[in-house]
Amino acid sequence: MIQPVQNIPNNHPNVVKPRFSSHKITLAPDYNRVKSKEAPASVKAASAIGAAAGAALAVAAFAKRQKKSFFNVEYGLKEMLGLGLGAIGGGVLGGVLTSNRKKHERKLDEGIFQYSMVALPGFAVSGATYACEKIKPLNNAPAKIAGTVLALAGGMEVAVDVANFVSDIDNNEPDRKLTFKDAIASVDDIIGILVLAKIKAVKTLKLERLLPAVYAYCGYKAGTTN
Repeated sequence: MIQPVQNIPNNHPNVVKPRFSSHKITLAPDYNRVKSKEAPASVKAASAIGAAAGAALAVAAFAKRQKKSFFNVEYGLKEMLGLGLGAIGGGVLGGVLTSNRKKHERKLDEGIFQYSMVALPGFAVSGATYACEKIKPLNNAPAKIAGTVLALAGGMEVAVDVANFVSDIDNNEPDRKLTFKDAIASVDDIIGILVLAKIKAVKTLKLERLLPAVYAYCGYKAGTTN
């Protein structure tokens, strides 16, 4: 016998209700995540101000010590190391003070990397130039240029190794490798290298006056790293 159809209310215990997920499914890109790769305007401004201030204070100190005007400071290895430290340290400080705490370690690591790329190639080039000047057969322009190129390449490689060690003593993170992009990015340090190599054209054109801006830019890059 056919049973009559009964109207069963929805709240009856025997009724199986379909389950729907409360999570929305969307194919739109996560714009917040994409934008987070670039530093906010406030961080950029603070990093730029910090880097410029650090560079300016370092140059002012050298000018006072050398009894020269601000734009006529003579740069050797010590001055370049001090200028790089002031500019990069100022840029990192500006970035740290205006950014999320989670971003601080990345900025500090990039600061270490940027300073290593200033200091260690500088030591290498300065040493190569000194050796060429002391060894008579090498005291000529071709030998100095070759020595500078080799010292620069070796110094950059060592700089990356040192930065990896200092930033990650426990070796918990994959090491940063020296890439072609890093080498190109370090072209902004080439003026400092030419100053240390004592290239006459650099003195003639007074390109060393650009060093504060060059190292301030290195500090800005470190401060705005995410």
